[in-house]
Amino acid sequence: MSGKKRNVMLFVLLFTLLLGVIVPVQAQSYGGTKIIRVAYREDADFINKSSSGVYKGYGVEYLNKISQYTGWRYEYINESWENQLADLKSGKVDLICNAQKTEAREKDYDFSCMPVGTEQAVLYTSEDNGDIYFQDYEHMNGKKVGLLRDSYQNEEFEQRQDEKNFHCPEKYYESEQDQIEALKQKKVDMILTGSISKHDSLKIVDKFGAAPMYIMTTKGNTEVISAVNNALEQLKAEVPDLTENLTEQYVMDKNRNSKPLLTREETEYVKSVSAPIKIGCIGDQPPLIYTDKETGKLDGIYIALLKKFSEISGIPFEFESLSPDTDPIEAAQSGKYDFVAGITACQEMIDEPEVHLTGGFFTREFQIVAERGEDINTLETSTVSMNSIFEKYKSLRPEGEFPYKAIYCDSPRTVLDAVVNKKADMAIMDSYAASYYLQDEKYRDLALSGIVFTKAETCMIYGDNTDPDLVSVINKSIGSLSSQAQAGLDLDVYDLVNDSVRDVKTLSGGESFMASLSMALGLADIVQNTAGAVSLETMFVDEGFGSLDDMARERAIQILKELAGEKGLVGIISHVNELKEQIEWQLEVKKTEHGSNVKWNFME
Repeated sequence: MSGKKRNVMLFVLLFTLLLGVIVPVQAQSYGGTKIIRVAYREDADFINKSSSGVYKGYGVEYLNKISQYTGWRYEYINESWENQLADLKSGKVDLICNAQKTEAREKDYDFSCMPVGTEQAVLYTSEDNGDIYFQDYEHMNGKKVGLLRDSYQNEEFEQRQDEKNFHCPEKYYESEQDQIEALKQKKVDMILTGSISKHDSLKIVDKFGAAPMYIMTTKGNTEVISAVNNALEQLKAEVPDLTENLTEQYVMDKNRNSKPLLTREETEYVKSVSAPIKIGCIGDQPPLIYTDKETGKLDGIYIALLKKFSEISGIPFEFESLSPDTDPIEAAQSGKYDFVAGITACQEMIDEPEVHLTGGFFTREFQIVAERGEDINTLETSTVSMNSIFEKYKSLRPEGEFPYKAIYCDSPRTVLDAVVNKKADMAIMDSYAASYYLQDEKYRDLALSGIVFTKAETCMIYGDNTDPDLVSVINKSIGSLSSQAQAGLDLDVYDLVNDSVRDVKTLSGGESFMASLSMALGLADIVQNTAGAVSLETMFVDEGFGSLDDMARERAIQILKELAGEKGLVGIISHVNELKEQIEWQLEVKKTEHGSNVKWNFME
């Protein structure tokens, strides 16, 4: 099967399956209300109309969740903020989804019983403005700022000016697009918007405030506000992380891999760096950090991340390999290095008086490794092998009494050797290192259990000799990557039905199966395209079909048949009876009182 055909089929599979599993929710209707008129601003990312006519955004997803409990359908009305308030007050529209609660507004409007998110005020300038830097209040003084008329952020900006002792002449606009156009035409030097809005081409010079957002309705519209409150209370109980997930998807993701917000002093420091800063890297810890035998250079996950920080900050790095028995604290205090990399953050390290920690940039999971098929819960008394770091830094252990006899080892191989040689019943080690070393034939009988012993952040440490501006720039570079990007594989799902990108956490059971299947097919394509003459002609799909409706299941089977073609083989393991009519060759396994029976069936 050609790569081109496979890519086409992947697209069709994901598209058809997504269409198939979206089933309308049978929801309760309140007072016969079916159509709810929602006022919004088109140029805000909170609610936006795509080129295909589909509404999307944070607010749309929240309102769709509410509709599962109310039976509502929505009519979105695009107008200025000033007109939104007037139309809501008069009853021409039913609600606004992102409003801040104030005493003045509570006189004219009703608000939801709980917030639906939080929004910061953000001050922007042009990307090419070399006059104003992040929190550069001295040089902001006297600069003209464009504000959105009647926005709550305007009050916060007044407070910010008083707090930081600067003053800006103000000009008011009806929309964010008008603000941006005024900035382009140099009519203003800065503009103020909310954090949900997205302006990639502009430079952030301040962020402040954190006001909760509420759903706001016409005063006295008890039918609508009661339905909203009921839905929000149920959502809080049934989907407690909804707001967090939507914030991560629509707000935090916007800053992924963005430039750090540097002050004037930090910017000048970066410009002054003429030679690479030195980073000492301890030990041989593949795949996290190791010396490539062919090139003789340091490589691995840590090195890749550090190179990314170098790129983001604009500061060149120079790496030096240090022996595994190097004391990281002594190395940091020596003055030979600006930072020592690959250090596990722990309380003992924090308490060291002469070294300091950067922000964490990589999360490690320490899992239990045991013999394949071993039920570790049945082991009454267990001996565990683990790295000596757990002996030195006891704060890395989870809280509570340590239930095992420990054997401390100085390398990943000796940790695993202890289990192979029956000196330990199981091992505790970093999941990345375990995945690497378990490929060795020597450890073929061992496997990761999936049971997480503890998690720990990886950071760099530095001594008092390291320049404070350098530390600040590096920490901001680390912070500019999202937690998802730091943690490893970053996955999003593009929903063709709703024309939007979704976090994997929002997928239903059926959608998760479809996404997993599509990803497996895509990875198979990558293997074939990068491994020379390797051809993957066989695939097994274990369960998952029970989460699909009839139509989606039929489409999935049809696509898999087409993928198999004449020479390929797709095996399906399932308890779903409906599959019997769709698969020609069947190996049927039945459990009886005398054991299991196996027979081949061929469906004509």
